[in-house]
Amino acid sequence: MGECSVQKVAEAHSMRQALRGANVITGVWLEKTGQKLSIYEALEKDLLQPDVAVALLEAQAATGHNIDPATSAQLTVDEAMHAGLVGPELHEELLLAEKAMKPDMPELHIGNIVP
Repeated sequence: MGECSVQKVAEAHSMRQALRGANVITGVWLEKTGQKLSIYEALEKDLLQPDVAVALLEAQAATGHNIDPATSAQLTVDEAMHAGLVGPELHEELLLAEKAMKPDMPELHIGNIVP
């Protein structure tokens, strides 16, 4: 088996497409009212199960941005928390997801090669 750096994986065309989040779920649409809710708002209103909501938020964070469904603004986890799109109880967990895909992050403090 070969070895590849995180930088090389992140630069791969197919990985860049996946990480950019072209088909990211940004929120929940309430058909009856026409209201758009963020994933976190849907979680707070018990419209999404916690594990589903966290998985969606982590997927957004791993793309490098959380998306405001009302404005389509792309926000960092910190910005999303300040905007109310992410609760403080999820902040650290989502920061880890956000940082996991940044090529300039040291890989698990073990060097530059990931097996």
